[in-house]
Amino acid sequence: MKLLIAFLCITVSTSQTPPERPVISETFSSMTDIESHEPGRVLFGEGIWDMDYQGNKAVENYTLREEGPSRRVLNLQRYDMGEVYEINAYGHNQCSHREVTGHIVSVFGFLEQAEYMGIIPFRNHDFEFWKYSAGGFILELGVDEEDRNRPAVLRRHHAGGDTVIYFREFNSTTPTASVFEIPPDCRETLNTVQQL
Repeated sequence: MKLLIAFLCITVSTSQTPPERPVISETFSSMTDIESHEPGRVLFGEGIWDMDYQGNKAVENYTLREEGPSRRVLNLQRYDMGEVYEINAYGHNQCSHREVTGHIVSVFGFLEQAEYMGIIPFRNHDFEFWKYSAGGFILELGVDEEDRNRPAVLRRHHAGGDTVIYFREFNSTTPTASVFEIPPDCRETLNTVQQL
């Protein structure tokens, strides 16, 4: 009887041990599907998320759709130039610009402090989920247990809603330089700011 109880205790404690923590490249090229959950509506879209961590630059560029015109969402972080450009608009792509200093923020660095949530079904697939929260912001990353070092889904929860990013493709390669080019709408904004 004591042997059976000892065996059960070992089995239970072993089954609750978290798996190896994912280590995901901070330099990558990816094709994504995106869901944006905002108050009163859900938008679906697709796009790219590319990052060159050593080069100090990243870009998220999505097209979100609902009834009517599509919405473009761009977040071009050019820390190598001390600039960030953002577009979040329907129709005309009005660009905002701000200056930044320092180094670009790691995308997956939160995993070092994330807690293992377990295997959770998500979109007809079971993923190992890791969760990190700080200051009302929650990040959850799902990975396939067969390929832990490749992100499958990233959920970002914040006061304005939730964003879910599905990685259709994820390559740990340096993106092509052209994805980091400043778009024409943002060049116009920059020229206007420089003339003032």
